Amino acid sequence: MTASAGSWSTQQLIEFLAVVSSCSDEQAAVRAAVERAAEAFESEVGAVVRGGRVVSAVGFPDGQAPQADLLAVAEGARAQLDLPGMGACETAVAVLDERPHGQLLLARSCDGFAPEEVNLLRGMGRVLTLTLRQLRTLDEERQLRSDLQERQKLLEQLSKVQRAIANRAPLQEVLDTITAGAAELLGDETAGLRLLDSDDPHYTLLVSSSGLREELAKQLWRIPFASGVAGRSMVEGGLVCVDDYTTAAEGLDELTADELQAAMAAPVFEEGQIVGSLVIGSYRPGRVYSESERAALLSFADHVSLALTDATTLDAVRQAFHDALTGLPNRALFLDRLEHALARARRGQTALAVLFVDLDRFKLITTPSATGPATSCWSRRPSGWRGPFGRPTPPPASAATSSPCCWKTTPTTATPPRWPRG
Repeated sequence: MTASAGSWSTQQLIEFLAVVSSCSDEQAAVRAAVERAAEAFESEVGAVVRGGRVVSAVGFPDGQAPQADLLAVAEGARAQLDLPGMGACETAVAVLDERPHGQLLLARSCDGFAPEEVNLLRGMGRVLTLTLRQLRTLDEERQLRSDLQERQKLLEQLSKVQRAIANRAPLQEVLDTITAGAAELLGDETAGLRLLDSDDPHYTLLVSSSGLREELAKQLWRIPFASGVAGRSMVEGGLVCVDDYTTAAEGLDELTADELQAAMAAPVFEEGQIVGSLVIGSYRPGRVYSESERAALLSFADHVSLALTDATTLDAVRQAFHDALTGLPNRALFLDRLEHALARARRGQTALAVLFVDLDRFKLITTPSATGPATSCWSRRPSGWRGPFGRPTPPPASAATSSPCCWKTTPTTATPPRWPRG
């Protein structure tokens, strides 16, 4: 190879590298490589074959590249390519050491390719191979970075929910935080939480929503148990995705008329039983939920279950240690606190005192009388009755209706706690 030929090859390879490396994705790089190689070799035809199919070609009308002939040349079954109006054309092929395996091929009507031209084409094939690998690595890094950002956002939203639960925020506030967080993280316009109606489990109630118009929320407040995407999720006990809501059999008429495009729902459990469903919806045409988005919705649904279980547990604990009628601490709570205080006193070798306060005639308030319900008193003007604690005499039966601001009758069946004396 002469010095001038070597200089030409180097210049062509540098220009090829500059063109291909400036592309932002694999498809663009392949297209640019074919065009630049065909131009450099003054070829009538150029093509790239990958995985047994032609992925890019120049020199043919759109969609009319002879697939079978190009594949035969790429695989070495033929050395020439027949082109309309030009007859048999000489070809040159460079292997792309890629996955899937590929070839860069050229064909021209003049004399065959010189050895230095074949070597240059192989160099271009090597440059294209390395560029495609680099672009694929960059794409994987971008996808990984995107996944990490999504995970970070998910953790932030779930941490917000967990803080609300740990801080004993009202249950409604926790549920609203979950629905708003799901809509924000997944980038959808609407989200809602449906729970079984405690009065009639054949229906579900929309207990929390985000982004749903007020009028539409009122229409969907109470619907049959198995209705909609949420109902299907509860029936099947798993995640349900609907990418074309307008034609889906489980689509609700109100949301179809509102032109909802896609929806996804995940079941909510409490003590192993399905009690509701968390659902999100999008108005964007062509919306498709990815695997990471499906996993995120399941995580939010799990936190709904956690919030419901936590609220039920707290309510059970409160009922166990507080009087159902007055809401005051009961004997069980007193004994529990006393046991802990005694343990601390033993460890610290300190004294412990218990102050006992006895209320005379307290049963006149908390225990039903022989003639009617028990009574509880409020304040009374100095000239009137002072109630059971102030003596002298309880009011007559007419006082319950004649002086509602002073007396109040309250039926009760609760047994008053018996505090230990001394």
